Amino acid sequence: MAVELDGQATLLKLWLRKDALDRHRVPLVLRLMQQMLVQALPSIQFTLLDVRRNELHFATTAKTGVDVLLQGEARAFASMYRAS
Repeated sequence: MAVELDGQATLLKLWLRKDALDRHRVPLVLRLMQQMLVQALPSIQFTLLDVRRNELHFATTAKTGVDVLLQGEARAFASMYRAS
């Protein structure tokens, strides 16, 4: 869902699941959004809204090691997929 927050175009992903949004999952979801959509939407802000808790999380540009984690997960998945 795209909205405008404080004059900034914002892509808003809604977390609607019954299970709580784990604080460790937030940066992963936001970074995946950035990686996949930044070229198509270069000037948009990426956010994740936990609807049940009414918490809005914003993507940052800070280096947190999330990219390394995502790359490792992707390699592990690819390896398992090729092995099956």
